[in-house]
Amino acid sequence: MNSIFIHKSKDAHYDIPLHQKLGTEFLIMLLALMTLLCLLATSTSMVLGKALSQWTSGLENSLTIEIPAGNNAPALATSIERALGEIDNVKRATRLNRDDISGLIAPWLGGLESQLGDLPLPTLIQVDLRIRDAETIATIRKTITNLSDDVRIDAYETWLTDLMRLTTTIRLVALALLIIILVITAMTIAGAVRSRMAIHHEELRLLHIMGAEDRYIAKQFRNYILRLSLRGVVVGSCAFVLLLVLFFILKPQTGLLIPTDHHSLASYAFIAAVPFILIILSFLTAQNTVMRVLRAMP
Repeated sequence: MNSIFIHKSKDAHYDIPLHQKLGTEFLIMLLALMTLLCLLATSTSMVLGKALSQWTSGLENSLTIEIPAGNNAPALATSIERALGEIDNVKRATRLNRDDISGLIAPWLGGLESQLGDLPLPTLIQVDLRIRDAETIATIRKTITNLSDDVRIDAYETWLTDLMRLTTTIRLVALALLIIILVITAMTIAGAVRSRMAIHHEELRLLHIMGAEDRYIAKQFRNYILRLSLRGVVVGSCAFVLLLVLFFILKPQTGLLIPTDHHSLASYAFIAAVPFILIILSFLTAQNTVMRVLRAMP
């Protein structure tokens, strides 16, 4: 009984010597690592999702019409532009000039675009839609087919399908990773609590003999884990902020095209909520683990 009062005098928060370190640094660093991984997984998913959304938005409301080079290409382009202007859902149709077309094919020419000379190039018309729907695409195809069978229409269906599939895959992988990290965190907390309870088994038995309720004992372990998780989450969050600062510093030199702004308020709120989710998870895991162990004790 004297040992209990001695422990309490060392740390007014506990009747059990939970203030002794016994691997607490490892638990704090592990929680910091889990926090950092959760924040990285969440923010990376949102940034890539934003980038893919921007790339998709540049394609989903547009299509390209390619008219093969020939003597009647200019007249056919004019007829197509006039016909497209009569379709309600077509916002505008823009014919690209030779310089624009040369710029588009320049990446595949390896700097030789200046040698194109008088080589015949197809006529391209960029069509912007107000709203993309299957009916409008079908109407455009039918209208152009009536004018010429040689004209090619690229509505980017394959690109859009692949981008949407990639977006979904990235988000599912990020969600799965987040769930795995949370499960590992809960298992780690549960293991740490069970280990501490095994170390202090005699003190727990003595508290039971003295009439301490399970809720009273659970509160001490719960507060102990709460303090450790707060430290770990703070360390992990600070590491995440440092990585963000480093990323913004190095981004101009790397030439990355990944957007880092203009996210919704909900996105920032969810990222900010991740540390609190880990703290709540640690708190509840500790409470549940202690109560289950105490109920199994004689």
